[in-house]
Amino acid sequence: MALKIMSSMAFCQGYTVRTRGLFRTYANYYQTYIELDVRQLIELKDVSLFEKFIKLPAGRVGQLMDYQALSNAVGVIAKTIKQRLSVLEASYVVAKLPPYVENFGKRVVKSPKYFFTDAGLLAYLLGLKHQTRCCVTHYSAAYFKIC
Repeated sequence: MALKIMSSMAFCQGYTVRTRGLFRTYANYYQTYIELDVRQLIELKDVSLFEKFIKLPAGRVGQLMDYQALSNAVGVIAKTIKQRLSVLEASYVVAKLPPYVENFGKRVVKSPKYFFTDAGLLAYLLGLKHQTRCCVTHYSAAYFKIC
């Protein structure tokens, strides 16, 4: 019951089920802003490569970022992944949460976590069209951290 209440509260902030056509709205937002503008900032010509690049971090939201695994999945080097994520961070699409460890040397070496700043965009990228799907998937904990 508590998860259902939290779910409805989270959806009211950014990705509400009550508004018809909101999934279509996020599809348009993704196509106009994310796909065109951010892709121009990254200077990436291949649309399918960009789609793969943006959906993979969405699937790993709230987890420690493994740049090497992400670069292998996308097909580019890890340095390129870091640069592209920094562009997404500068355009406020994602937020980087650096690790906190008391030892400063470990803090520099440890991997950060990335979160999408818009829960609706995250739900669109993950294909979560309904509120109930958000609650039963393994993304639900990370999704609620955003909201």
